[in-house]
Amino acid sequence: MKFLLDKIRSHVYYSYMNEIIDIHHLLPAQLIGVGKRTTQLLDERLASVDLSSPQLWTLKSIVAADKLETLVTVTCLADVMHTTKSNVTAMVDRLIAEGLVTRHQSEEDRRTVVIALTEAGQQRFAAGLEVICAFHAELASRFTPEEQHLLSCIIDKLP
Repeated sequence: MKFLLDKIRSHVYYSYMNEIIDIHHLLPAQLIGVGKRTTQLLDERLASVDLSSPQLWTLKSIVAADKLETLVTVTCLADVMHTTKSNVTAMVDRLIAEGLVTRHQSEEDRRTVVIALTEAGQQRFAAGLEVICAFHAELASRFTPEEQHLLSCIIDKLP
């Protein structure tokens, strides 16, 4: 029976066989590849100030929420960072262990736990921003001003 099916299958025509698609040239694959390479390059540079890109993103989110005079909670950070509360809690725990953030109860509502940067966290965040600015300049130097503008417009169109 298996032999018969193999014979039949070998004679069946599949239209997609004529279309060989290299998935590496499809836009989603290219975007994923660029994202991974960019993150890797950024993390290599951030290592010089003892940060990773997720740590810097968390510190940035805390600073941004604080500037809006919003209580910085795990829920707030999870919303801003588009991730889960458990991921934020794990990251905050690591940042607390490094002395970069604190966690304390809100004075207005004892059920609410507020997250804040320490002095060391502010310094490390500032150092991370310097690394980001230098990396931006390095990337921008590869493009003309017109190409930079075009790239920015194209990226803005992505979902």
